[in-house]
Amino acid sequence: MVVAGCYNPAVPAGAPCHGDLDCPLGQACVADRCGTGAAPPVDSAVAGDARVGDAVSTADSDGDGRPDASDNCPTTANPDQADEDGDLVGDACDPCPIARALTTDPDADLDGIPEVAGCDPSQATQDRIWQFYGFVSAPDVSELSPGWTLASGSYRGLGVPVEDDFAYLTAKLPGIAAPPDNFTVTTRMALEPSAAVPFAGISIEDNTLSDDADGIDCQLTVSGTTRQLQLQLANRLLVKSFAWRDATDYLISLGLRAGRYTCTVIEDGAPMITATLADDSTSQPRDGQAVSIFSLDVAAQFRWLLVAGPQ
Repeated sequence: MVVAGCYNPAVPAGAPCHGDLDCPLGQACVADRCGTGAAPPVDSAVAGDARVGDAVSTADSDGDGRPDASDNCPTTANPDQADEDGDLVGDACDPCPIARALTTDPDADLDGIPEVAGCDPSQATQDRIWQFYGFVSAPDVSELSPGWTLASGSYRGLGVPVEDDFAYLTAKLPGIAAPPDNFTVTTRMALEPSAAVPFAGISIEDNTLSDDADGIDCQLTVSGTTRQLQLQLANRLLVKSFAWRDATDYLISLGLRAGRYTCTVIEDGAPMITATLADDSTSQPRDGQAVSIFSLDVAAQFRWLLVAGPQ
């Protein structure tokens, strides 16, 4: 599922729910649906609803082929019904598609994105989600090199150790009027076990600079037997020792805010290590509007890719 453009949704009336806390303020969870009035009619034809005598509703407000009564985003078209975090609200209308969030979760900046790790990039500024790739289906990307396979809601990038061959996926940023000066790109990934090699890693790359040589890489690497976090900006390289583990999911976040790039690794909702470099590229023209994930000499599983920035 790819969600792009002006993406800063609120849970709509009629969205599925487990209880009142799953619904926006002023709405209640009635018959497993958020609403402000009496329980809505239930379509007996919906899978899993075996009750008899219910009124049958075939209304499809968003025209995606899913009746509102069984649509996890009744007012936003999402025919694939992708739901990354399994909260019964589809990615296309979920204010935080990567983690189950409640209306009681803090939102200090009042931007509608709950302050859940990896969701709201800044609690000091109002942001919106520019784009989300859930990898339920093949993403609409500008570049996809050989070496990628899609399975079980993840993309697997396999960089083959031949002449530094690597697998990369470059994602478009449609709907952005101008190249961004403040944004954050986050992915959840895990590296597969592999033999030690001179250099191996995966990265999130900011391709908004016109000169490809000035891409900004935030990556986990192997150098001999040493495991590290690296933040590379043009010809500058900041290296921090970090004993990351194979087959362990980490959130990797690369953000540009207030003239500084910050590379952060998060595990179980808590930041583990951070590297920061000042942005010295302001004199260079910016004409690209894309970000990349890639693997070099190692196989990596990417669960999703999220890009967020100012409203």
